Amino acid sequence: MVDFLHFLKNTSYPGRGILVGKDRVYYFIMGRSENSRNRLRARIPKDVLFVSESGVKTAEDVAQLAAIGADAVLIGRPFVTTVYGGGEEGVQLYVQKLKAELADTMRMCGAHSLADIDRSMLYGF
Repeated sequence: MVDFLHFLKNTSYPGRGILVGKDRVYYFIMGRSENSRNRLRARIPKDVLFVSESGVKTAEDVAQLAAIGADAVLIGRPFVTTVYGGGEEGVQLYVQKLKAELADTMRMCGAHSLADIDRSMLYGF
């Protein structure tokens, strides 16, 4: 397994995310663009859990991250906004919106599950 602390300290690659190895959890800063996420994911071994959390706001963001191999995504700021703007109902509406948008995105790509989404479904990758 790659020594990720060495990887994170010695790379000029900006980013934020979480890496969970067999016996360690790593946190790093990750770029928000799809291209920077894509380049970083290519450097992480497939046996390492890859969680992205920076700049994820829409179902399209979730689909793009699934396509490059993210195991999970964390969404923060949109939930804070909906809590303050609409309370519990705002959060429920936001989650329903995300689910509907993700279902639409998957249908348009021909994916029946998140696992079916791959790089070939992304424009420019």
